[in-house]
Amino acid sequence: MQCNDWIKENVLANLNLEAYSNNQSLKDWKIKGNSAQIKEALTTWLAQFDKIKMVSDCLAYDWVLFCEIFGGAFGIPENIHYIPVYICTMFEDRDIDPDINREEFADLKNGSIKHNALWDAFVIMECYYRLKKITIK
Repeated sequence: MQCNDWIKENVLANLNLEAYSNNQSLKDWKIKGNSAQIKEALTTWLAQFDKIKMVSDCLAYDWVLFCEIFGGAFGIPENIHYIPVYICTMFEDRDIDPDINREEFADLKNGSIKHNALWDAFVIMECYYRLKKITIK
């Protein structure tokens, strides 16, 4: 995979979440490597969960890239549901602007962290659980 300057500055430079998070499970999880190493580590980590529902903020990119790690959609681990959830649709279904600041909506205060996959996933998880509590109009 090729990395442009934006990826290098905003993603790769932020792979270490240790300095940012109070969530111990996020602090301990770091990974760098080639595609095969990432697939192996991710497969091992995901195996601890019986059933997984994937929720994404940028589904058109995230789900495709996630599936590519496993050689395509038919290669994802069996414990992962094959239909991901798009958080923007959940916002829209509840008449909330999908461009809302996710950290503010989730009542999280770590505004200095941007483009860190683990932090972003934590924020989206919090949004997902808050949105589930809101009745669809």
